[in-house]
Amino acid sequence: MIKAIFFDIDGTLLDHDTHLMPSSTFEALKKLRKNGIRLFVATGRPPNNLKVIQDCFEFDGFLTSNGQYCFNHEVVIHEKYIEREDIRNLLPYINKNQIPVLFVEINGNYSNIQNYCLDEAARSLNKEGYPIKAVNEIIESKIIQLMAYIDETKDYHICLIVNQHAGHRSLRISSLLMAEKIRELIK
Repeated sequence: MIKAIFFDIDGTLLDHDTHLMPSSTFEALKKLRKNGIRLFVATGRPPNNLKVIQDCFEFDGFLTSNGQYCFNHEVVIHEKYIEREDIRNLLPYINKNQIPVLFVEINGNYSNIQNYCLDEAARSLNKEGYPIKAVNEIIESKIIQLMAYIDETKDYHICLIVNQHAGHRSLRISSLLMAEKIRELIK
């Protein structure tokens, strides 16, 4: 018997073109709920970018930022931040090479520098832009995700270095814990 179903947002719950939940999806979710199935969102989006889906339907819980931050209506079930030491080691490289990075916290996003790629990403989410934070503020932040915006004309190795330093250790840990956190969510 199915106890729970996990849905992605973009292209699954929300139409890719309209960015709205089709009425057929809404009706299907209502039928599933009526049959006693718990409904969850599993997404790469951070918690601060869920309003559009939360306004459409009341889900039982959320696995956000690819499992870095998981919660339901009562409690945070799992939170895994990128190690501050990893951020400290990465920031000199980012700053030296002027790599625009979007830093993601639970309640908001910000960047280290302004960049047209970041501006375009913000516009795609109907935002004016991301605030800029100084390096010393970034080091002290609780970061759950970061995304480097690499210009097509730059060398690809920058992307590999950013991934090696910043995300893999945290993402690997969250992947190992994902099954356990899903069980906790559906209890």
